[in-house]
Amino acid sequence: MKIYEFYENEKNFYLICEYCGDGDLYDKIVSNAPFNEYVSSHLMRQILSALHYCHSQNIVHRDIRPENFLVESTEKIETPEGVYDFYNVRMKDFSSARSFKKTKKLTKKVGTVKYSTVIIKNSHVILHQKFLRDHTMKNVIFGVVEFYFLSYFAESLLFSQKLKRKFLKR
Repeated sequence: MKIYEFYENEKNFYLICEYCGDGDLYDKIVSNAPFNEYVSSHLMRQILSALHYCHSQNIVHRDIRPENFLVESTEKIETPEGVYDFYNVRMKDFSSARSFKKTKKLTKKVGTVKYSTVIIKNSHVILHQKFLRDHTMKNVIFGVVEFYFLSYFAESLLFSQKLKRKFLKR
């Protein structure tokens, strides 16, 4: 996301950024999912590209979820299966982000519970305690987000309020 101006006073910082008027990616999922493979792969390519750039600058976001991507614009793209809306997205909300050194491991548990990795153990779904502490868990998170794109029912299936309360008690 391009920053045009920056101001600060004693209490606040003000960023003047490019305008992204189509809401966030979560809104598009709610109104249009499930997405087909073309739309989903287009979104994942943008998300992974943004994360690659952050990581190349030694910054880790630590809260990847559809709500943290603004839709800058929508394009109609023709695919072999028909015409679809392709969303151009921009990453936002770096409140959990940190700089990192490749020689030091980040250990703090961060992220949004709804998008945390899960494990099936003794027929019970439990949140993985490691969250995003290593590369394997980050890869699983992308799988969770991709599953969410392709099958919107994931939220109601895996992340009901009752299930969330159960996880948070552990």
